[in-house]
Amino acid sequence: MTAKKSAARSHARPAAQTITDEQIIEVINEMGETGVSLKKACDEHGFVYRTVMNRIRSTPELSALDIRAREDYARERARSLNDVAMSEPDVARARLMCDNIKWEAARVLPKEYGDRMLNTHEGGDPDKPILNSIAISFVAPNSQLPKN
Repeated sequence: MTAKKSAARSHARPAAQTITDEQIIEVINEMGETGVSLKKACDEHGFVYRTVMNRIRSTPELSALDIRAREDYARERARSLNDVAMSEPDVARARLMCDNIKWEAARVLPKEYGDRMLNTHEGGDPDKPILNSIAISFVAPNSQLPKN
């Protein structure tokens, strides 16, 4: 009977990881500054991703910081599009990688990088039906547009 009890204890749950708010802020800042995902930043610091996410969701200050960092992360990834396209020798793979970055940026920052829905009337006549068309384009923020 003692052997069974000792065997049961060997499968005990590991102790919970204690992470301070300052450590989480450091991970979130790294995500926004370097363009690394939160999961990868947690792995680099040796933290459990789920533990960090639970703390972020439970703390309003960390949640607000995470939202800003995700926006910065999306902008940083969008800036890296040209580097990805130029560094990848396989054109199809480069196109796929760029499309993935654009898709991710459109989901995180839909106002800046999202798909546009255009509703237009035929010939300007209000009695004619509205033509719905979806124009998908990657729109740069106003701050990144070339100046004339």
